Amino acid sequence: VLALAVPGDTAFPQCSGVLVATGERLRAKAITLSSRKWGVPGDAQLLRLSFGRFGDRVAADTPDDELLSWALGDLATVFGLTIDAVDARIQRWIDAMPQYGPGHAELVAEVRAGLPPTLAVAGSYLDGIGVPACVGAAGRAAERVIGAIGGFDAQVAR
Repeated sequence: VLALAVPGDTAFPQCSGVLVATGERLRAKAITLSSRKWGVPGDAQLLRLSFGRFGDRVAADTPDDELLSWALGDLATVFGLTIDAVDARIQRWIDAMPQYGPGHAELVAEVRAGLPPTLAVAGSYLDGIGVPACVGAAGRAAERVIGAIGGFDAQVAR
């Protein structure tokens, strides 16, 4: 994952990002306009570009400066903008994304059904890797435990 800070007045379109289909000529597999999704105070916009796909070595083997060059090139191709990055950070998460197989949802349901009421599980390995999926699963897990221990009339923030 390559995180970029760009000048706040950079004219991105009104969207939260782009997912790139396999086989396209872009190097990134996803571009997220993080500032659009989460809001960022200050004079910069934040972006996140993801590189590499399951089974390849792009994320592990590509030098940082080359990833940055690819990112700026893909941003120019997708948005028609020449970007001057204010800052860049690269975080390599090699083999970190779960690969769900057939029957995964049923297996997760079986695991959850076998837990005592005061124990719950949540995480990207269960319900999806996106932030909304993780937050939603955590909220449901917290509600389960709170409901099981009783005495609380609380809503879990999502």
